[in-house]
Amino acid sequence: MKSILNTFNLILFSVTIINCAGETDYSIGPGICKIDCSQAILASNDMRIRFFFEDVNLATEAVCRAPGVSYSENFSLRFVIEKPRASLPAEVGRSETVGSTFPEAGDQTQWVPVSGVEFYPMRLGGWATQREESLPDLDYLTGIMTPEREWCTDSCGVGTLLIKPDCPFGGTAEEPQSTDTVIGILSGSLNDSATFTLHYPLMQGE
Repeated sequence: MKSILNTFNLILFSVTIINCAGETDYSIGPGICKIDCSQAILASNDMRIRFFFEDVNLATEAVCRAPGVSYSENFSLRFVIEKPRASLPAEVGRSETVGSTFPEAGDQTQWVPVSGVEFYPMRLGGWATQREESLPDLDYLTGIMTPEREWCTDSCGVGTLLIKPDCPFGGTAEEPQSTDTVIGILSGSLNDSATFTLHYPLMQGE
């Protein structure tokens, strides 16, 4: 009896650890993704970052109204941290491959989002002067407008950052200027980056 009880406790402990950073949790409610970074863990080597640039509502390029100032709005950088889906027992030994939910060229792996994965944002290039007021006074954190307590993927496996880059310092209608602000995302050995481009002013004919 004692042996059975110890085995049950071990299984319960293992399930608790897995839930700290597991597959997406849709039990919270339809359309609601909860974020809780209190038990977040770093990404493992088999995970990847996939940005949502295909979403037309997530602009990565804009035109400034004035030079040398912070852009008037925050950019929204959204991404999912994914891991390869584990094969089910019935699938072991099957010769055919399962197509990816989010296919890439030559990639036949099926990927699933992972919740509770901690990440660290850094501005790797470009200009920014504003940052979220609770963040440390570090140059590479300027432009980051999301508090540190939200630096993890939510229950749907999605990470979200608000970015506020600075506009170019000059430019004319004949010779508009552009500036690229590069934001890096780090988690364990996992890393990727996204670029936001600001122009001033509009090019002639636009």
